[in-house]
Amino acid sequence: RHMGSIWWLIAATAVAAEETVADLIHEAKLLARRQDAQGALELLERAQVLAPSATEPMTLKGNVFMYLLGDAASGESAYRQALAIDPTAWDASFFLAKSIASQGGGRAEEAAVAFDAAAALQPSNLATRLEQGAAWLVAGSYPRASEAYLAAAAADPHSPQPLLARARAAATHILC
Repeated sequence: RHMGSIWWLIAATAVAAEETVADLIHEAKLLARRQDAQGALELLERAQVLAPSATEPMTLKGNVFMYLLGDAASGESAYRQALAIDPTAWDASFFLAKSIASQGGGRAEEAAVAFDAAAALQPSNLATRLEQGAAWLVAGSYPRASEAYLAAAAADPHSPQPLLARARAAATHILC
């Protein structure tokens, strides 16, 4: 009977910690919307301490670095840490690719390969496929870009974006 009480206490503590992590993440998102990057980062650090195997706090830290502080390199580092925890975390994979692409510096092919990885995790995600195509164009591979745009068209046959992007890419490829 005493052991049952201990297990209940352990389970209740785990649930409370999860709720606390969710609350911290929620509050961090609110602070980020108010442009309070430092406040958001502090709450996300606390969430990460409570749930070290969760990727969301680390991915959100990457977003704060990238989009609020304009620090793509720190964003990249945070996304890589999230992917070290869970290599199947699509959001971390997608934003890693965006962070690499935004840094330039001869890393176009690396960014395109990173978008390939994100697309492999969510093959039917239109945004990922469009970014993948654009990244392969910047990397100088029209055939890979065309493949990505065709995959985007298959993912969302009702959207004109993939075929328009492919047509623009083809025109640029022919003219250059």
